[in-house]
Amino acid sequence: MTAIVIRLVAHATEYDADQAACEMATRLSDGLPEGLAAVVPSTTADAAKVLAYGLILVSGNDDAARRAGWMHPSLIDRVRRLQQIGDGSPADGVQDRVLLRSTYTSRG
Repeated sequence: MTAIVIRLVAHATEYDADQAACEMATRLSDGLPEGLAAVVPSTTADAAKVLAYGLILVSGNDDAARRAGWMHPSLIDRVRRLQQIGDGSPADGVQDRVLLRSTYTSRG
């Protein structure tokens, strides 16, 4: 029972960290010079899309990085949560790319 609670708390903490990162990016963009401000997302929705895309890039073709573990939710779950933080739409089909890549790599 304790292990289940620890896992749930760890996953919830990961989702909270994603949301906090999006909110921090928005606050950070307010004080940046014009050239840098163009690179940092100015809305939470944009930050959520950028983070989702970054997670996909970082995970590469590593199936282990995409699967849920004791301490981390699956990549697709994090992308779905980031969509909820944002405006509900994936960044240029981010979720579709995760599903497609997962299907393609599992076939070998």
